[in-house]
Amino acid sequence: MHDISRIGRQLQFLLAVQLHSLPDGAIYAGQTTHEAKAKNLTVAIQNSGYKPVTQ
Repeated sequence: MHDISRIGRQLQFLLAVQLHSLPDGAIYAGQTTHEAKAKNLTVAIQNSGYKPVTQ
């Protein structure tokens, strides 16, 4: 629960993270979802296209 006291009430939200891994074993947040049901708001962020840095 996150207190947003400037508007005088509380807003509950859900934060969900799906972890993915690269072939070399590195782990990253593949998908992050933020949901505030009281505001009928959902934000989903998809991370993809990671490649090894060539040296």
